[in-house]
Amino acid sequence: METALFVACWVVGPLAIWVCLRRAQSKRSNPEVAIPARLTTAVLVCTWVASVFSSPVVDNAVGDLSGSPNLATFIASETLMVLCTLLMITLVWWLIPDGHRHIIVTMLTIIGGMTFGSLGVLFSAGSGSPRYVAQSMALFKDDIESGRPLGAKALAYALVFFAYIGFTSVAASTCYAFMAHAVYRERPRAFAGFILAVAAGCCGLFYAIARGCSVVVGYGHRTVTDLNDDVSLVIGQASMLALMVGLILPYVSRRAVRRPCRAASKPCCVE
Repeated sequence: METALFVACWVVGPLAIWVCLRRAQSKRSNPEVAIPARLTTAVLVCTWVASVFSSPVVDNAVGDLSGSPNLATFIASETLMVLCTLLMITLVWWLIPDGHRHIIVTMLTIIGGMTFGSLGVLFSAGSGSPRYVAQSMALFKDDIESGRPLGAKALAYALVFFAYIGFTSVAASTCYAFMAHAVYRERPRAFAGFILAVAAGCCGLFYAIARGCSVVVGYGHRTVTDLNDDVSLVIGQASMLALMVGLILPYVSRRAVRRPCRAASKPCCVE
C-alpha cells in the first residue's frame, strides 16, 4: 500500500499541476481567478516535491550522493513549511475580501518565513549533524543506537515542525469544511474536492499530534514510543494524495459558484 500511494502521488501531482496551470493561463485576464490558481499550482508543486523527497528510496539516494544522511527529509520538511504557508495564503484569496487581504497575507508570510528559517538553523546546529531532523523517528536512530539521548535540538525542531503542520491542518480543514457547505448543491465536484481537502487536513493533524507526542515522550531517553514507520508514511502520503486531488477538483468543474461566502464578497470557488 505504501508503494502504491507513493506512485499515485508521483503520477497525480504532475497531472494536477498541468491542469491548474492551464486554468491559470486561461483566466489570466481575471486576477481574482488567476492568482488563486497560481497559488494552488505552487501548493501542488510543493506537495509533489515533499512526496518525492519523503520516499525512503529518494532519501537513501540523496544521502549517498550528498554525503549528508537525511538531507532529503530536511528538504521535504522545508517544502512542507512552504506548502503550509502557501495553502493559508490561497485560502485568504478565496475567502477574505480584498480590503483585508494584504495584512493577513503579510502576517502569514512572516510567520512562514520565521518557521522556515528556524528549521534551517536547527538543522545546521550541532556541528551540522542531520540527526536532529525530526520529521520521522527513524531519523533519531543514530542517537538511539549510539546510546545518546534525544537532545534539545531535536525536540525544538519537532515542536516547530509539527506545531506548524498541526495549526495549518486545523485552519485549512475548517475553511474547506465551510467552503464545502457553501457549494454542496451547486457544484458536486468542488464539494468532493473540499471534502477531500478536509480529510487531508485531518490526516495531517493526526500525524502531527502522534509524531509530536512521540518526540516529547522520547526527549532525554534512548527509547521512543512511536507509530510504526510504515504506518506514518502511509498517513503522510494519503494526506498529500487527498490534498492534491481535492485542490484540483474545483478547477475541473464547468460552472462557477454564484453564491458568495459570508466572509467574502465573491464566490467561494474559482471560475
